[in-house]
Order: sequence, then C-alpha cells, then structure tokens
Amino acid sequence: MMQFNKVDLSALLYWFPRALALFLVFTFIAGVWYTFGFGQEFMVGLMVWLIMFFTMLIAWKSDPIGGIIFLILGSASVIVAMGKQVSIGYFLAVPLFTLGITFIGNY
Repeated sequence: MMQFNKVDLSALLYWFPRALALFLVFTFIAGVWYTFGFGQEFMVGLMVWLIMFFTMLIAWKSDPIGGIIFLILGSASVIVAMGKQVSIGYFLAVPLFTLGITFIGNY
C-alpha cells in the first residue's frame, strides 16, 4: 500500500514566497534580455532587476521588511505605468503585490 507523506504547511508557506521571488527575478532578467538584447535598454532593465534582486535578498532574511519593499515596488510600477494604455508596469505590479502580501503573510 502506498503511503503519502504529510505536507508540512509551515514549510510550504516559508518557501513559497522565496521560490516565487526567485522565479520572478530570473524571469524578468530573461525577458529583458530577450526583448532588448545587450543594448542600452538592457542596462536600464538590469538596474531594475538588481533592485528586485536586492529586495529579494532583504525579504529572504526579514519577511516584513522585504514584503513592504515589494509592495512599494508594485505601487511604483503602477504609478510609472499610469497614463499609458497598455504597459508592462501593470503586469509587473501583480506579482510584486503578490510577493509583498505573501512575505508579510508569512511573517
């Protein structure tokens, strides 16, 4: 008879925001590289990626501080995207808000 291991919910809640943050950061850098190549726009995208990477490192050590920073980055993304019809800023804000809420909720 097969025996299934019980899922430790606290471990799942601890690692879910961290895995989501890693996925988001590496997906964003791949998207910037695919979209712009290695031109001047790539350097601007790299700066945004570095901000997200350092925020992820802060959130890795301190859940509430990192969650608040992710919420601020999501708000900044929406503010920058305002006035444009369809902007990537709106689509980037959803995972940033999700990360902020999950890091704060994990705390």
